[in-house]
Amino acid sequence: QVLLEMGPGQTLTALAKQHPAHTGQHVVMASLRQPHQQQSDVAFLLNTLGRLWVTGVKIDWPGFYIHERRARLPLPTYPFDHQRYWIEPKAMSGNLPAQPKAIRRAEMADWFYTPTWKQSPQPPQLAPNPETKTWLIFEDKHGLAMQLAQQLVQAGYTVSRARFAEQFARLSAHEYTLNSQRREDYAALLQALSAQGHRPNQIIHCASLTSDRLQVTRESFQSSGFNSLIYLAQALEEQNLSGPIDLSVISNQVCQIESADEVDPTKALLLSPCRVIPQEYPTITCRYLDIPAGKPSAPLVRQLLRELQSAATESIVAYRGPRRWIQSFEAIRLTEDSQPSCPLREAGVYVIVNGLTGVGWALAQYLTQTVNARLVLLEDAGFPESTQWAQLLDQLDTPVAIRQKIQRAQQLEQNGAQVLILKVNGADPEQMRSTLARAADRFGTLHGVIHTLGSVGAEVFSPIQDLDNHQHEQTLIPTMQNLAALAETLTERELDFCMLTSSLSSVLGGLGQATHAAISLMMDALAEQQNQATATPWISVDWDVWQPEEEATATMNASLAQYAIAPLDGVEAARRILINLPGSRIVVSTGDLAGRLMQRLPALVELDGQTEEGALRAQHPRPQLSNPYVAPRTELERTIVKAWQEVFGLEQIGIDDNFFELGGNSLIAIHTMGRLKKQLHADVPTAALYQRPTARFLAELLAQDEDQAAQQMAERLAKRKADLSRRTLLARRR
Repeated sequence: QVLLEMGPGQTLTALAKQHPAHTGQHVVMASLRQPHQQQSDVAFLLNTLGRLWVTGVKIDWPGFYIHERRARLPLPTYPFDHQRYWIEPKAMSGNLPAQPKAIRRAEMADWFYTPTWKQSPQPPQLAPNPETKTWLIFEDKHGLAMQLAQQLVQAGYTVSRARFAEQFARLSAHEYTLNSQRREDYAALLQALSAQGHRPNQIIHCASLTSDRLQVTRESFQSSGFNSLIYLAQALEEQNLSGPIDLSVISNQVCQIESADEVDPTKALLLSPCRVIPQEYPTITCRYLDIPAGKPSAPLVRQLLRELQSAATESIVAYRGPRRWIQSFEAIRLTEDSQPSCPLREAGVYVIVNGLTGVGWALAQYLTQTVNARLVLLEDAGFPESTQWAQLLDQLDTPVAIRQKIQRAQQLEQNGAQVLILKVNGADPEQMRSTLARAADRFGTLHGVIHTLGSVGAEVFSPIQDLDNHQHEQTLIPTMQNLAALAETLTERELDFCMLTSSLSSVLGGLGQATHAAISLMMDALAEQQNQATATPWISVDWDVWQPEEEATATMNASLAQYAIAPLDGVEAARRILINLPGSRIVVSTGDLAGRLMQRLPALVELDGQTEEGALRAQHPRPQLSNPYVAPRTELERTIVKAWQEVFGLEQIGIDDNFFELGGNSLIAIHTMGRLKKQLHADVPTAALYQRPTARFLAELLAQDEDQAAQQMAERLAKRKADLSRRTLLARRR
């Protein structure tokens, strides 16, 4: 059945979806947008019409086009010239299993998964082959790395060890120190190993093994190992180490297998590079091994050595005593009519962090419309006071984000909702504590807290090769501190729930998602930690991508658009989670999660098939594109075009040809830009390729940087000359 609400507003649509008889089989939609939605009425109406047609409703198309003048549009024909454009695949070792298709699930009840741990037999150890494997081990303070190194040396392997110190130094033929927070030290280490003929293809990272739980500070973040793995991957790419590399990360306090296991949310950041590095660097495989806290025993060392020398493919493995555990995700069904174990309270008091944007805004509207909730919306210190709202709305230079938040706050008040908007420095526990006290003074007992990230900026999404400390200072560390302060504050209160809106990137990773996945993984671990320590049920929800309210799904990345959650569906999914509270962590994937995990496995063949000498794959003629061919004019343009020709295997590429129209994608973009950085010795952000994906634009951007550098050098020289003349004049006067 299809219900179409005609006329302004979406009240009937919302009521229909709350009706007990409504199921996922029914289609409910509105003909006009809500007043707060900033999009064209015509676009909204046409989108509804398209959805009606997709569901099988017969459309009177002649009536739809009756007032339009139709014209014949000639389209170019395809030249069937029998030219072959297929790229010959390389022979792969072994028989790879067919990757299942990740089909979108039509019924919402099938979107939910919960992480589980299953026992797995110890993998068979491969025959020792010291001639083909060279090891590099980053040392810990508990002696595990030393024991592993001794065993490997006795087996005949070449093993180098590195430990963290103030600066890079070579202590002996196989022993080094480096500063974990200096990117250049990792490059120096790999250069030194290569010069000695010890280029590693087996790397063990034990440096994150600790005995104490880390506090969320900038110093503890540096100790977490996240930066170390990022810098290591960057150095491996910069040194152009050929051949496959196996990176194994060994740490503790990340996975909760047994009830006695303590989880450290800061160290959960390690899982992010373990997921993303193999996706951005196909020649690197990465796995995480979780071990118990305390001094490693001899049986554990033997288990780890067997694991490290096996052909196991699991990305996350945990050892507890003699047992080996692997992580999986089990589907659970949350139906619409399931009996609630924690129903939402009528006129309950709910705190929403960042409740005027994104997921928080959708949930704020739902709570006020359904249970007449009293809302406490927490915004950062930069949000304007209500006395300034009218003036800011009248000013043309008011930022769009601030304007939208003000309008939404006014909308809630106009609809009769009881709303208290408070500004707070979320990283300060004392401020958070006093802010929640003000909320309790206004409304009484607090019943639930929802923490959302608000609108995540583009700065969070960046390839590993472009990550630096500045981005961590601006995005990752403040978010971690806000979550830690919230957890510290809520230990003093017993609530119905505390829900954290995490991201599916914690499970799937994704190109450019290292920082975003790290934030999500910390949320997941924080929920587990708080459920061990407090009476309040905490739950972290790893959401699939939400469709932006102001944009059509078509504007999103094509691979994500097929799985995007409409805001109304997301609200319903959140309701089912909140009234059931199925555990510390729940994954929401609109597509089959097993299939999507298989699709995210790293490629087992080289990206471009190049040799070290730069031999090209088979060259093909330039395909017919939407723009004419324009030959490169400068040496810089020729260098860029040549790199693209090597990647795509084309004889001729013009400076105005679109990178993505040629067949490029996110993974190819990352590796292409990395190659250009090496050839040109210039820092070219991968994001520039998405702004204007042509060789002409990249050449102009690089030339502009060169001009700026030359200008700065000329200014420095002129300043030095002026200083010298001034000093000379003063000397003469003396």
